[in-house]
Amino acid sequence: MTMVLCNHLKALLESAVRQNLPEEEEDATFDFQVILVGFSKGCVVLNQIIYELSMVSAGVDPRLNAFASRISTMYWLDGGHSGESNTWITDEKFLYHLAKHVPSIRVHVTPYQIKEHDAAVDWERAEEVCGESSLAWRQHQGQSSFSRQRSLSRIPL
Repeated sequence: MTMVLCNHLKALLESAVRQNLPEEEEDATFDFQVILVGFSKGCVVLNQIIYELSMVSAGVDPRLNAFASRISTMYWLDGGHSGESNTWITDEKFLYHLAKHVPSIRVHVTPYQIKEHDAAVDWERAEEVCGESSLAWRQHQGQSSFSRQRSLSRIPL
């Protein structure tokens, strides 16, 4: 597996800073925290980043490792997969790495996203797909802040 996505994200952020910074001014953003937000199908990108981050910490590219260490928060907002299989990362190895290296993890889902029509089942399914019961989350919750948010209103089908 190559680290294409993390390298591309790093390059995009550096380019955006260069575009907006006067030539004579030094880039001070190398110390800034990086917050990643995935909305709907964009959550797939966050999942891919999780796979790549486990390789980044191996230290292959020190600049990429420095960039990855700046990721302070990851938000999954309405995963966009309607609760189908392979929507959420369940591999303990990757969950362990995520919990250990990303200080704040946020997952927000609505019943509409998981396509259940019974409100009680909606929330049970939301809790299931958020992975809160995963062993990795339980073991490393002290290292990484995890929260989940449920929508308070139903979205009509």
